[in-house]
Amino acid sequence: MNKAAADSLAPMPGRRLPERSGIRKGENGISARAPLYCTQDRSGHEQVWSTVVAATLRGSYNRPVRLVCFGDIHMAFPAIERLGSALREADWAILTGDLTHFGDPPDAFRVVEAVRQFCPSVLAITGNLDMPWVIDAFRAQGISLHGEGRRLGDLGVFGCGGSNITPMDTPTELEEEELAAVLERGHDTVADAPRRLMICHTPPYDTRLDRLMNGRAVGSPAVRAFIEARRPDVAVVGHIHEGRGTDHVGPTLVLNAGALRDGGYVVVEDGADGLRAELRNFRPGRA
Repeated sequence: MNKAAADSLAPMPGRRLPERSGIRKGENGISARAPLYCTQDRSGHEQVWSTVVAATLRGSYNRPVRLVCFGDIHMAFPAIERLGSALREADWAILTGDLTHFGDPPDAFRVVEAVRQFCPSVLAITGNLDMPWVIDAFRAQGISLHGEGRRLGDLGVFGCGGSNITPMDTPTELEEEELAAVLERGHDTVADAPRRLMICHTPPYDTRLDRLMNGRAVGSPAVRAFIEARRPDVAVVGHIHEGRGTDHVGPTLVLNAGALRDGGYVVVEDGADGLRAELRNFRPGRA
């Protein structure tokens, strides 16, 4: 990774806005809140609004690795183009589900290939609005994180696609015990990693990240129970577009970037300073 890419997680020169809340320290030195910065990308043009939300687990590492995580894409190709500058600086792009809108594998791979124009290395899970057989297609191409894991240096990444049961009867919904089993299966492959990143389309129940506009919590109790038991260092979730933000379940920092068309994505970097996660937005004035 070049120095410019490695430095890009640090706040770059720009206008610092007033803090929305104080920094709250949790276990392992996690910062839940931080000042909001307006910065420019490497071309000097695109505004990026970001909040540094985690710096965890300083320790040994093999080499720096930078991931850009985003989901609820729903075939929004112009939004992928907008994200291109961030993707070019990433070692891996992690797609967190709902690539399509009731789409088959050809639709899902159109999205994957659009992302690969900027970042060739892609891992993915499906969402509830991707057809179930997309999971097998991703697995056959070696990019699936559904019940699987990858070691990226000292960082173990694992995941679970689909969603919990919804009233809409969408294509890829799992019972609570199925969600738990898939997460356990994926986690088992990276359980010995010094640091662990969980990718799950469904958010944990009863957090800031799983509430509908009416305030009702619709996340998964099984996902929450898994996080409480296994305590991954960072979890990136999606599914509930209006749940964009950050929260903690125990010591685990959980981030929901919302729908890509609204500009949200998460940058994760594992390096000499430990594991860092940052919620960003490429649309001016949002975080």
